[in-house]
Amino acid sequence: MALPHLPSSADMQPAVMLTTAQVAACLAITPRQVGHLAKQHGVGTKVGRDWIFTEQEVRRLAIRPKVGRPAKN
Repeated sequence: MALPHLPSSADMQPAVMLTTAQVAACLAITPRQVGHLAKQHGVGTKVGRDWIFTEQEVRRLAIRPKVGRPAKN
């Protein structure tokens, strides 16, 4: 049985992982809010008691609806 071609380590680029604190700083929210968003949107990976996120997951978290009453025109 032949194994499928696996990319060599030179072909693969490591994913940039961000901590909860780094994501909070990027999104201008608290680390606690990052944890709540991660649970709501099903993103991030829990490592011990901390969460880590890929850049793609942070982009998904950045796109969120504005809360509150709509502005008057």
